[in-house]
Amino acid sequence: MFRINSWQIPFRRFFHLSSSSSGKLENNTALITGGSRGLGLSIARSLASEGSNVVLCGRNSSSLQENVSKLPIIHEGQKHAFISCDLSDIEEINKRFTIQPKKDSVNLSMADHLLQKTNILINCAGVMQTSLLLQTSTDEISKIVNTNLLAPIVLSQKLSKIMMRPSVRKAAPNRLIVNMSSGLGEIPFKGTSVYGATKSGLNIFTRTLASELQRVGIRVNCISPGLIRDTDMGQTDVIREQLSDISGFGICEKKDVVQQVMNLIQDATVSGKNIPVGFTR
Repeated sequence: MFRINSWQIPFRRFFHLSSSSSGKLENNTALITGGSRGLGLSIARSLASEGSNVVLCGRNSSSLQENVSKLPIIHEGQKHAFISCDLSDIEEINKRFTIQPKKDSVNLSMADHLLQKTNILINCAGVMQTSLLLQTSTDEISKIVNTNLLAPIVLSQKLSKIMMRPSVRKAAPNRLIVNMSSGLGEIPFKGTSVYGATKSGLNIFTRTLASELQRVGIRVNCISPGLIRDTDMGQTDVIREQLSDISGFGICEKKDVVQQVMNLIQDATVSGKNIPVGFTR
């Protein structure tokens, strides 16, 4: 079912703000997929703590609403919202992220209002695979490919058009897309053939899109973590032990990946790069 939801928390209810509060990312607006939990939520908290407006995107409306209500607000103009969308459903993505013309903005929800000024896209939503290809259903294959690869492609297309608007370029000249890839996009591991293929595809998509968008000043990068310890997968003993046997594939912390995201946002010279975290090529 197609759903449109947004949520804004009045800043006075939860935070005491000084008149000098601002943050490095004030006037920035970030859309983060996979924002209802895990790495996506950690990235959202970090961006919000630096003053960015944040729009979380995921499937679980109740989790999104709760998480948005807890995001830091450090200045009066800062706002957060959420969008409930099944990123494995490309048709739903097309409907939800076909942004209305700005002249109609008076009737937009808070989420759509923030989308109109988005200058940062973090494609962080992902579906893992832990089965051999012969044991993986076609429905599961479709879900993995759509969520991990097609969704970032479609969202990058739609959000880059927003980033090219003169109003966005003027308000936030630093415009970028960060795709969350994986070390498994470069290192083969049994039981992740489809997952690895989507991440490998995301890597070359990132490099190619960076060259396409260079002329309009939009940067595109990706981050390839190893096994992130403080995630569901990283806390699975069997998977952790198996991956530890692969040469060059290490374990990293969630905070290490978040820091790399912040580095890419703040360094306006980097584009077309794949940053490894927790593994060596």
